[in-house]
Amino acid sequence: MNSFPSDVTKCANCGAILGGKYCKDCGQKANTIRLELKALLNSIFKSFVEFDASIFKTVRELTFNPGQVSLNYIHGARIAYINPIKYCLTIFAITLAIMHITGQIDKTIERIDAQNTASLELNKSLNTETTSLRRMYQKANLEVYAEYLQPMQLILIPIAGLFLRIQHARRRRNYAETISFLCFVFGHTALINIPIILGMSLLGLIAYYNLLVYSGFLLFIFWYGSKVFFELSWARSFVSLLISAALYFVLAGTIMMIAAELRVKGII
Repeated sequence: MNSFPSDVTKCANCGAILGGKYCKDCGQKANTIRLELKALLNSIFKSFVEFDASIFKTVRELTFNPGQVSLNYIHGARIAYINPIKYCLTIFAITLAIMHITGQIDKTIERIDAQNTASLELNKSLNTETTSLRRMYQKANLEVYAEYLQPMQLILIPIAGLFLRIQHARRRRNYAETISFLCFVFGHTALINIPIILGMSLLGLIAYYNLLVYSGFLLFIFWYGSKVFFELSWARSFVSLLISAALYFVLAGTIMMIAAELRVKGII
């Protein structure tokens, strides 16, 4: 097996000065073997097994105790679990892809828009201009929900994290740690929602009607997770849930209204 010269004094990966079998900065082997097909395949297999183990552990433990996973992660278990931001972004991307592949976004917009149009046509008290304007805003709200729900939640997470950090200031969780907890909560809720979306698609239902189910899962996971993460009693965690839920829906509604207004004006 060929290798690069043994008298190399710098790490081929990061350029740090070598002082042993492994680089002290990045952990790569000092004596790097020449790239061959066997070594390449072994590297791929090792990376897959390590990633598979971490994602399985993350998903399994988030299902049963999301708050403890967040605590373990912020207390140093960074290799055992997937990075919470990466986890959240990946699940959101998969969810959005599934929504597009199954045609749920287009089906939702078409069906709910048709229902709204029929409802407005039955209301004879509205003049044509008012009906047209209301229909325009209803469709804009619907399109924003169907197309931008996941991105809007990404906007909400840092805002909600700030308020949650203030709400539980005595618990000594900093902003980054609070964001990690919320990313695990939102990401895992989205993961649980994926089979529900697929099931609804197979049954010919639209994902719009899944909003209440999704919100219910989100609130429950947040409630149970925050009890453990912030070390609260059940009563205090329930009060925290009510405050956080009210804040979340107010923020979400505000962002939806702004996005719908921008949609009507053709900006987004």
